[in-house]
Amino acid sequence: MDRAMTTGQKIAYARRMRGMTQEELAGRVGVSRQSVSKWESDLALPETDKLVRLCDALGVGCDELLRPGELSPARNTEGAPAEEPPARPSAESAQGGRAPLSPGAVAFLVILFAVGALLLVAAAAMFFALSGGGIGENIGSVAVLFFLGVGLIVLAVIVKLFLQKK
Repeated sequence: MDRAMTTGQKIAYARRMRGMTQEELAGRVGVSRQSVSKWESDLALPETDKLVRLCDALGVGCDELLRPGELSPARNTEGAPAEEPPARPSAESAQGGRAPLSPGAVAFLVILFAVGALLLVAAAAMFFALSGGGIGENIGSVAVLFFLGVGLIVLAVIVKLFLQKK
């Protein structure tokens, strides 16, 4: 390391040296993964009580973490410097900071979207079939199918966005 590291860079470096994910570190410190992400991005600093737990989890001293300069190499249990773990793409980085959806969630979203699309197709078919004459009496049925279809598609999009935030 040729330049001085920020506190956030030191936290990220020490976490990676111990082979921990942000989620694992957050669990050890008792905070959310988003808190660890903010610390590593230098958008926030941990509160004093959390700083002590963070340093314990990372095996570094608080002064070493907060003072300007480099973080000394991590040490393994025998006192020798630890090897840098190989970089591995995490699920978070592959999804732009978002966790991937489970197969069950994907199946649920596909079913919602497909049923919504089928209802829209049925509404369109009914509308065109009835447009020659009896549309006046059956417009309610066409409208119900149309709005159910649109509603299911919108619901699928909202559920996808909600599930990806977690």
